[in-house]
Amino acid sequence: MNQSLALLAVELDLLAQKPEGTAPQLARRLHKLSVMVKQLSTSVHDLSHRLHPSKLEQLGLVAAVRGLCKELMQSHGLPIEFTHREMPERLSAAAALCLYRIAQEALGNVLKP
Repeated sequence: MNQSLALLAVELDLLAQKPEGTAPQLARRLHKLSVMVKQLSTSVHDLSHRLHPSKLEQLGLVAAVRGLCKELMQSHGLPIEFTHREMPERLSAAAALCLYRIAQEALGNVLKP
């Protein structure tokens, strides 16, 4: 992500230094920059979701892990059966996040070649 931001900054600097060209050429350059910004925005959103999913806060650990399993099943075609037992009704936010990340890491390890 950092490399993409650096590239975007360079492209914007170049455009500011040399804005010459025809209107269609300038429009193409601006469109290219717009695409880069949208891709970066998606990457930041995805990263923030992976680090701290909103489902975890809103619905709890079980629903968040179930959602993670469902996402991986859909994106990778991997059959995943999620079950849970004896979950306390209330977990601290820190404990829930740690347990979520453990599940996330374990499932990620399964997907690695």
